[in-house]
Amino acid sequence: MPSLRSTCFVPVLVVATLVCAAAAIIAGVLDRRRRWALGIVPFWSRLLLAGGDVRVRVSGETAELHRGMAVFVANHQSYLDIPVLSSLLPQRSLWLAKRELFWIPVFGQGMRAVGQIPVDRSNREAARASIEAAAGELARGFSATIFPEGTRSADGTLRPFKLGFAHLAAASGAPVVPLVLRGTGLLWPKGAWGTRPGTVEVTVLRPLSPPQSRDADALRRFSEQVWSAMHAAAEG
Repeated sequence: MPSLRSTCFVPVLVVATLVCAAAAIIAGVLDRRRRWALGIVPFWSRLLLAGGDVRVRVSGETAELHRGMAVFVANHQSYLDIPVLSSLLPQRSLWLAKRELFWIPVFGQGMRAVGQIPVDRSNREAARASIEAAAGELARGFSATIFPEGTRSADGTLRPFKLGFAHLAAASGAPVVPLVLRGTGLLWPKGAWGTRPGTVEVTVLRPLSPPQSRDADALRRFSEQVWSAMHAAAEG
């Protein structure tokens, strides 16, 4: 039976998103260094988790969550993955997200205000420019978060990876920190209007050094290495 807080998730989601996005837009105008705006993201995430009665348990190499200049990669099962990870990752952490999200009124403007980077997956040159922009942010001490599967997994199994995260790691020289989420797909299934109460588990794997070459074969081998590590952890 859903808890009261879980039942209230949708109104909490709508109100918190609109208010926090508007606050981010204002903060972005007043502070070009984004110090205020960036603090809004974890606050928004924790509001949503509390509204949905969702708890997060973290294990593994937890110290890696606090490192700067890293490429965090995570499996993608649910919209719930975003607030879960945003509640854990460093404040100076940016997302590479599909450009369609930036078209949503207020929300998209809020994403731009905190420095999130749109990716046009239908345009190779535009996608490459997004990777270079993200590499520039990592050089300034930020980290970046990517779902390398590109979309949510309908059945929870780990889908093949796209190579964008490997390109970013090679371009920036940043280590890749794999994150394995369990339970988000059950607590907020695809097509459901809101969450179920429960606990999400996040396992932080050891970081992997970036590929030394941007050659397609090297990037593909590196992607397979990361996929294998995450698959083993997810199945273990």
